[in-house]
Amino acid sequence: MIQQCCAAGEIHTGTPSGRVDKVHGLDCYIASPPAGTEPEGVVVILPDVFGWELVNTRILADAYAAKGNYLVYLPELQDGMAFDPSLLTSLANLEASGLTALLSRAYHLARLASWWIPFARANTDAAVRARLHPFLAAIRTHPATGRLPVAAAGFCWGGYWCFQLAADAAADRVEVESESGKRQVLSLVDAVFTAHPANMRVPEDVEAVRLPLSVAAAAIDKMFPKEDVDVARAILERKVREEGQRHEVVWPEKDLLLLRQSSLTNEAFHRLTPINFRVFHEDQFLGAAPAISLSLHETLGDVFELSATADQFDMAHP
Repeated sequence: MIQQCCAAGEIHTGTPSGRVDKVHGLDCYIASPPAGTEPEGVVVILPDVFGWELVNTRILADAYAAKGNYLVYLPELQDGMAFDPSLLTSLANLEASGLTALLSRAYHLARLASWWIPFARANTDAAVRARLHPFLAAIRTHPATGRLPVAAAGFCWGGYWCFQLAADAAADRVEVESESGKRQVLSLVDAVFTAHPANMRVPEDVEAVRLPLSVAAAAIDKMFPKEDVDVARAILERKVREEGQRHEVVWPEKDLLLLRQSSLTNEAFHRLTPINFRVFHEDQFLGAAPAISLSLHETLGDVFELSATADQFDMAHP
């Protein structure tokens, strides 16, 4: 894991407009729809190793809420062990060339290891599952959110958990009361989006997918390389074709340069070709759209199509 997996970039200078509160037992950043607007769904952001306090991800949550009319939760899932943003310098060093970078590499590796080892110890699969699953189950059963569709949007470290949620294991489902008063069993989430997922097992984690899944892939990504993307796409397309499931893998025609975007100015990065994706919730479209430039441009009954730009990667990865 000690490699340049998250984008080398910059910390955004914007000011998040949401609030921090305790939600279902976890510290949480909350972004709400515009005043006077009822939320159309809940989006839970599963962050990268820089965690729930990173300003970039909070600004992204604000964008989801404002542009999609969603109630957005960005919970603390990492037991206070999120990477410090200053470690971006050390991550960048691993790919840098030149004598200075070479001479300082041992220092940066040691610095990353000093953060990664306690992070990994505190965030085993069992530990994270014990935080995440009750949180999602509470969203499903709470009167304020229980009737709303729920989506997860995860990046890098959080992308791994998106695939686990998309597997929709029977033991993870929650029993709720329907509007008619009948008890029914629901998945923890209805749909999932991920970009730059890390630590996946390909093909195993992809074969296990059952819930609607949208994956955004990049041309340069060591954690989700082209070979794995090709395998994942083939598996998901087969599931769509043979099992009637609803998935997609989006790979923009232009390289998003997830691992090299530090060479681009924000303005240049934002001009990259827009990408479109859909995430489906049963017979409805649930726009779990992870983008800062998000616009609702078509409504056909219960089907909503959203357009997202490549800004999502700039916002989600500092």
